[in-house]
Amino acid sequence: MSLRNRIIFALVQFACLEVFLILFIDQPLSQYVRSLDVSHHQVIDVFRSFTDLGKSIWYLVSSGLGILVSSLLIRWKRISYRSQEFLHKFGEALVFIFLSIAVSGIMADVFKPLLGRARPLLWEREGVYTFHPWSFHSLWNSMPSGHATTAMSLYFVATALVPRGRYVWLVGALILASSRVMVNAHYLSDIIAGTAVAFLSIWLVEKLLERYREPLFKKYLLPLSKKEIL
Repeated sequence: MSLRNRIIFALVQFACLEVFLILFIDQPLSQYVRSLDVSHHQVIDVFRSFTDLGKSIWYLVSSGLGILVSSLLIRWKRISYRSQEFLHKFGEALVFIFLSIAVSGIMADVFKPLLGRARPLLWEREGVYTFHPWSFHSLWNSMPSGHATTAMSLYFVATALVPRGRYVWLVGALILASSRVMVNAHYLSDIIAGTAVAFLSIWLVEKLLERYREPLFKKYLLPLSKKEIL
């Protein structure tokens, strides 16, 4: 099967899965979560306690500051070459994280108003379960889930950087992404859409870094002044 056909096949599978979830799973699951919040609110409170870890700002700020510090330290004349090498590799990883979270977040923010999906809160309060494209109000920006997009982007990045921990990263990402369903902020199909956005964004970032790695890192961000990296 050619690459083009594989891509088309994957898109059809994704579309079919989303339609199935929207028609048969999202509403019953959301209703169950609401009933669980009433009968066993302590369970939902656990998810509420950490769901905001899926906000992209935490990772953008921390990785951005790390890139800035690494870029400044690597230019310090008194620093050893071994330390330069460490900062170069560390900075590259931080750039990968920053770009992946940033690109996935931008893509999610573009799709949200384009799709205009009503959040579970609208269905709970007003019985609204539909799409309203080109809607910029947060209550109509349910798909894809931004938190899930961030969580799955972190999983893909962490797996690329530390492959041995891929199962640990996956469990963490799934728990964080699923918390958005458990706190009734998103439907399950929103989480799947966020995963697709994360996958696409990581692919784009990897292609971008493959093309611009040399000038981006060696010339501008993280130059090795004493000798070239092997």
